[in-house]
Amino acid sequence: MVRKNRVESRRDGAFAGRIGVQVEAASIGMIIVLGLMVLMALHGRPAHGQEDETASTAVRVPYRAADIGDLPHARHFLRVLEHAALQACGDETASLGDIRAAVEWSDCRRASVARAVAQVHSPLLERAWTEDGAAWDARRAVEDRKSKHG
Repeated sequence: MVRKNRVESRRDGAFAGRIGVQVEAASIGMIIVLGLMVLMALHGRPAHGQEDETASTAVRVPYRAADIGDLPHARHFLRVLEHAALQACGDETASLGDIRAAVEWSDCRRASVARAVAQVHSPLLERAWTEDGAAWDARRAVEDRKSKHG
């Protein structure tokens, strides 16, 4: 009977040892998973000095009904939106004329203004944007041709 107790205690000890090994393995696994999560989180962020191309800058532009009440006012408000888009796209930090011109002609500016016009839901503002957009496209085509030819 004494032997039986010893054998049982060995089994219990072996069982406890297996649980300890499993707990230790699970702990190591959790540490590895947490480490990978930290690395993935850090990898998703831009490094110091690197720009995050998906980051956006919001510029709030308040307006009243009178700002979009007729076509001349809508055109003026469109200029306000374009100025805000230039700020959001980096014009505020641009110091050289060429850089400022690049921001002015950028797709960022155009997309920003298009989103703002869509948010206002004004037919007159949309008309001003359409007319301005056609002129913008024509000016950009001329500038592109000039830059290609010299």
